[in-house]
Amino acid sequence: ADYWKELLHLRYGYIPDHEAHWFDPKSYQDNVTIECINAKLSSREQNLQDRISQLEREMNKMQLTHQQEMGDSDRDMTRAKKVVSEMPLDQLFLFLRMQNSARESSFFQQL
Repeated sequence: ADYWKELLHLRYGYIPDHEAHWFDPKSYQDNVTIECINAKLSSREQNLQDRISQLEREMNKMQLTHQQEMGDSDRDMTRAKKVVSEMPLDQLFLFLRMQNSARESSFFQQL
C-alpha cells in the first residue's frame, strides 16, 4: 500500500488522502534474494561436505595401507627375531660373516 501511494505521488503528483507515504525498505524483506543466497550457500556447503568426505576416505585408505605395510615389517621383524633367538651363536656368526664379507675385518675386531 505504501509503495502504491509513493508511485502515484512520483508519477502523477497525486497525493491520496493528502499525505505521502514513502517506501521504507527496512519494513520489507527481500525473500527472493535471500532464497538465492541460501541456495548458493547450501550448494557450496554440499560441495565442501562432499570434498571433506572424499578426503576422509583417502585418508582412511592411506592409514590402512600404512598399517598393512607396518604390519608386514612387524611380521618380518618378529620372524627375524624368532630365527635369531633359535639359531645357535656359531651359526649366527657364520651367517652374519657371509652376509657382511666386505666388513669382515671390522666385524671380528668388534668381537
